[in-house]
Amino acid sequence: QDDKEWTLYVDDSPFGLTDEQLARIGERFYRVDDSRTRATGGTGLGLALSCKITQALGGSLSFAHSPLGGLRCKLSFPKQVKP
Repeated sequence: QDDKEWTLYVDDSPFGLTDEQLARIGERFYRVDDSRTRATGGTGLGLALSCKITQALGGSLSFAHSPLGGLRCKLSFPKQVKP
């Protein structure tokens, strides 16, 4: 945390994403693993909805390469809520 926002980082270890996958990970219906189907799980909406809900609540959700080699998710909310 800092003076202006609360921040939560979630890091995972390998295997990471390519730069192209990382750039698209918050898009609706985007799935990193092409071998997944509706039968095996996921429609590609989970992270996109998470981003929209976070924005609606005044926060932000972003993704980057983790220092551990996998994915880093950063969830931030301002300490003071806008009226």
